[in-house]
Amino acid sequence: LKYDVRYDDLNTIGEAAAMLERNPLVHFSELLLGIRQLTPGWSEVAFCPERVEGAIFSGAVPTPFGPIRVECDYTGTTPVLRCEAPDGVRVIRSRA
Repeated sequence: LKYDVRYDDLNTIGEAAAMLERNPLVHFSELLLGIRQLTPGWSEVAFCPERVEGAIFSGAVPTPFGPIRVECDYTGTTPVLRCEAPDGVRVIRSRA
């Protein structure tokens, strides 16, 4: 899935924001991977992935410091959750 939209093609900032809101990939990092930006510039994030019984998923969230990588495995009796953040990013583990 690839979007090729130039912002100068949009009439207003509101149109650009509306386009991003309709794109579910914008919300992927927070809703499924559980990475939520807490401070401007991504220097601090919360980590609270969505629990999806029987699922294995992973992904990366780009930040100015480099990608935050997340892996979640809910196939066993104990969930396996990994979050690797680059230097300069503080990860706070929170619970749903």
